[in-house]
Amino acid sequence: MYGDHPNLRSQIELAKQISVSREIVGRYERGDAVPSIDIAKRMVDAFEVSLDYMVGASEKQINKEMLNRIEEVDKMKPEEKKLIYNFLDAFITKTKLQALM
Repeated sequence: MYGDHPNLRSQIELAKQISVSREIVGRYERGDAVPSIDIAKRMVDAFEVSLDYMVGASEKQINKEMLNRIEEVDKMKPEEKKLIYNFLDAFITKTKLQALM
């Protein structure tokens, strides 16, 4: 019955992932309710996006793979971070120059 409708199916799947009812997910989608911080964190994990992206504070979606890398770099010593930033800056500059040619 309900399981045949694609939107309801996705609501059911999300509800299971974030441990709430399908009805609550529907209320979030309609704007009738606002998730708690804990539920928002679960949603971010389920969608594999940043909280900024999910709430519209950022137009760029950063996937979990990129976030994991950023977190690992953040744990490094300042001199190691500087090496990584220098490499990234050089690679970005090279890529931009190639695009101009």
